[in-house]
Amino acid sequence: MITELVSVIIPVYNADSYLPECLDSVIGQTYSDLEIILIDDGATDNTGKICDQYADKDPRIRVLHQENLGAAAARKQGIQTAKGQYLCFVDADDKVDSTMFEYMATNIGDCDLITSGCHCEKENGERYQRYDIFTPGIYESDEELRYFLRNFISFDDRTEDGVLPFLWTKMFKKEIAQEVLKTVDLNIRYAEDRDFLFQYILKCKSICITHACFYHYRINSGSIVQGINKNIMNDLNNLYLSLERAFSKHHEKKALMHQLQLYIISRIYQIPRYMRFDEEVQIVRYAFPFNNLSGENRLILYGAGKIGCSYYRQIKQKKEFDLALWVDKNWEKYQDRFVSVVSPENIKGVDFDYIIIGVLYPQTAEEIKEELKAQGIPEDKIWWEEPISLREY
Repeated sequence: MITELVSVIIPVYNADSYLPECLDSVIGQTYSDLEIILIDDGATDNTGKICDQYADKDPRIRVLHQENLGAAAARKQGIQTAKGQYLCFVDADDKVDSTMFEYMATNIGDCDLITSGCHCEKENGERYQRYDIFTPGIYESDEELRYFLRNFISFDDRTEDGVLPFLWTKMFKKEIAQEVLKTVDLNIRYAEDRDFLFQYILKCKSICITHACFYHYRINSGSIVQGINKNIMNDLNNLYLSLERAFSKHHEKKALMHQLQLYIISRIYQIPRYMRFDEEVQIVRYAFPFNNLSGENRLILYGAGKIGCSYYRQIKQKKEFDLALWVDKNWEKYQDRFVSVVSPENIKGVDFDYIIIGVLYPQTAEEIKEELKAQGIPEDKIWWEEPISLREY
């Protein structure tokens, strides 16, 4: 177990609703040799006042006030002023279990990095755990590190994180972190964690993976990650260029770039969501499963959500299909769209060969099918299959 001072860095911005709970969880750690650095990143609510109040009560707390420069710049300020040999990060709207830092300090040993999992908590009350895909243990031999480096961004050639891309589930060495600061791009607002973490991992000679979960991550719809980001393309480009520069100097350059490109392409497909594009202009995400319909193919499409929109684009592109009607129970929701979506009541009197149900869940599809049958529509004219995703998200 290490006995050195651990600096806990907490960037804070307009988090007065959550900050007291966060700070109480950090102050109450069983590992008490802490330096708690709060970086007030130009908050416009009561965040700065709360920081100062807590600093008055606990001598381990230091507060740094700065203009709003973003999370990456705030963390840099924290790292540069930290006195501890080890660093941990916490976000101001989250909290940690009381034994987290003691566990990390006990198990990091001589490793350059130790990881843990987290409890994810949605606004609707749903909860689940996430942790690294790697088997728990220490990765330090040449063979182990080679395997790690070839899988930590996109595990097993999938668009799935090998290591959770968060700073707050880990303990770092300050010496290495300060080196990484020299090359990361502080202008990145989305996925800035990845830029720092990936470049840090390149410098590690030993890594300890654990699946213990202590961190409570609040999934906030208003955050950079979950909310609207009109600069997402610029952020992704800057992230790619920053990591490309770092990876170009590494002996595993080819594998690293391959993983990075997998990650970037997976996020490119999510750009319409981040920029809040209209659903009907988004890319096709689900394959139309009825390309082999026999006879005449005058279709009614039932469903205008993400499945229905994917089917609509494919139907319109195929000359053998004629779309007679596009309907949805919530048709009024779509009245400002360029393409007309109408009430299912309009099916009456329309000439068609098949009704294609474009919804995700079997139960919903069955309910729609029963409603249509009750209107006298033959079952053999109503089609639904479980949608097939064209991409991993």
